[in-house]
Amino acid sequence: MDEGLLPIGRFSWMTRLSVKALRHYAEQGLLVPAWTDPVSGYRYYRSGQANRAEAIRVLRRVDMPLDEIRVVLADDDPDSVGRRLAAHRERLERRLADEQRMLRFLQRLIDRGGQVMPYDVSIKQVPTRYVVSWTAHTSLRTIGDVVGRGFGTVAGALGASGATPDGPPFVIYHDVIDEQVEGRIEVCIPVSSKAEGVVAGDVGGGGVGAADVGGHEPDAENPGTENPGVEIPGAEVPGARETGARETGEREARVGNSGFPDAGTGVEWKELPGGIVAWTTHHGPYDEISPAYHTLAGWIQEHGHGIVGAPREIYLTDPRTTAPDDLLTEVQFPVDDPA
Repeated sequence: MDEGLLPIGRFSWMTRLSVKALRHYAEQGLLVPAWTDPVSGYRYYRSGQANRAEAIRVLRRVDMPLDEIRVVLADDDPDSVGRRLAAHRERLERRLADEQRMLRFLQRLIDRGGQVMPYDVSIKQVPTRYVVSWTAHTSLRTIGDVVGRGFGTVAGALGASGATPDGPPFVIYHDVIDEQVEGRIEVCIPVSSKAEGVVAGDVGGGGVGAADVGGHEPDAENPGTENPGVEIPGAEVPGARETGARETGEREARVGNSGFPDAGTGVEWKELPGGIVAWTTHHGPYDEISPAYHTLAGWIQEHGHGIVGAPREIYLTDPRTTAPDDLLTEVQFPVDDPA
């Protein structure tokens, strides 16, 4: 054995990386031992590998994903590395801004003495709607990107087909999604008629982007939600809320054979049945919407209703042109009639 080799324990002390971490980075191909004893399996490193270990340690401290660390370490272009590090810094700055906003939200909750945030809950009958939708399975970490991609995909299908949007976009949260559990979401844009002259085969790629779909008439059953020119939320749309009231599936019916074909995009034309919904409007950032769910679920139970479908969030304002504190989101739960 080469006398210049360091056993993993000593290399761990040198680099301030645990033996467990060193083994993990070896498995990921980020920091491979210089030699592994074929009999004992014991790992050895060279002192020259300490610089690479330090780079990994620092980048993990600033929460850079391992896949990105691998790219950075393999990149020989200093300018390219600098751009990647700058992009990660911008992500950290955005996360810090989000966390600071959540701290302000927490302070408001503390100031209210633990009382539920004020929301007015009402019941209304919503009509059957035809929608263009796109369903995906996602984690809490990726949900913003998934929703943004979904709205872009649906908007592209609309543009290619010539169909007309007829109302603000929304997302149906079929499952509870949190840090431990992934689930299914459905991105929807209402359209003005059953098939709008679209038949199977009319939908392809391309078309308009998310920013091109917009505009809806005032809701006669929900005055005050007028927002002509509303645009589709992008990646800033929030993830699913933690609420135990999503154990029932969304009631839905396909529209015969006249819907959008998959065309490799997963886009569907479908009928969303009408019915009674309990609803409230959240005024503020998407990531502060959970109390609206708490209020709605409590109100539904107190008034003897049962939840008969998955909740949905209807985005009444455009997050790209509206300050977070001014965003309006209607939250609906389909419910039964206790009478």
